[in-house]
Amino acid sequence: MRDVAYQRHPFDLFWVNSVWDRARRLIPFLLLRLEPVHRATVIATMFSEGAAIGWLTLLLRYEMFAHGRIDDGRRRPDSEWLFTDEELDRITEIMLSRYRMMSIRDVFGCPNPISLLFAWRQGGDEKGPRQLVEDNIISDAGLIETLEHLTTTIESSDRGRFEVLKKDNLSLFMDFEDVERRLHALEQHSELGKRASRLVAALEDGANY
Repeated sequence: MRDVAYQRHPFDLFWVNSVWDRARRLIPFLLLRLEPVHRATVIATMFSEGAAIGWLTLLLRYEMFAHGRIDDGRRRPDSEWLFTDEELDRITEIMLSRYRMMSIRDVFGCPNPISLLFAWRQGGDEKGPRQLVEDNIISDAGLIETLEHLTTTIESSDRGRFEVLKKDNLSLFMDFEDVERRLHALEQHSELGKRASRLVAALEDGANY
């Protein structure tokens, strides 16, 4: 339901008071009511069968940062964790298994594809998400489609909301220099030219934000 809520009424996924964030803050209160054996079952079922994989991905990344597994400098006190280290190990294992079963269409169907790819990589599998992306950008149409789904939304006081493509993000999942060259060449394409030009502009903006 959390993914559906976003799809029906898109909101900034990083707003502190977003629907997703409010749902995340309920988790500790719900888990405290469970006996240890039931808690383990509920967590496993939640992450293995939950339909809102975009929201579950947000939880996974939140916890990886909180535990200092991505950036030790951002490690939070244990009292602020949603899950124990052992639980996070199991959650990561479950989510990696789910990611590996996803097609590129499944990934693009999520509210925030780039976040899912990062979670997959940060969970310990660097090759899986890169291979999935590289397979889809072999064709020119696939390249355009992929980049359109990997944009990041920026909001500034002078320009409002606009989309950017960031080199640091893209380089993790593709050969950035080759992609940039192909994208410039596609600006002259009869069918893909306009979309390519918009993406070139997003790349240029991405270099400044």
